[in-house]
Amino acid sequence: MLVCETVSAVEAAGLLGVGRSALYAALKQGRVPALKVGRKPRYRIPRRVIERLLDNPQEFAKGRKRSQPSQRRCRGAVDPQTQPLRGGLSRREWRRRPHAA
Repeated sequence: MLVCETVSAVEAAGLLGVGRSALYAALKQGRVPALKVGRKPRYRIPRRVIERLLDNPQEFAKGRKRSQPSQRRCRGAVDPQTQPLRGGLSRREWRRRPHAA
């Protein structure tokens, strides 16, 4: 009887209890060792790696960025430091200004 020694990334995400995006990010950063198969990278993760990650979950989270509140502003917001770029004009006024021919 032949037993599959590797699992796909989707199966591994289910076994580890994480989302696919989180697993793919860990694969790309090298935190989870895997085999790339084919030209379009399809990852195969050895079962022993999954067992090791299940035994020691901190190893998977190592180096993971913690989510922080977003510092971005809405599209129309003007930062006082960058406001002089348009000379104090709103986006609409900037677009409708007369252009030099």
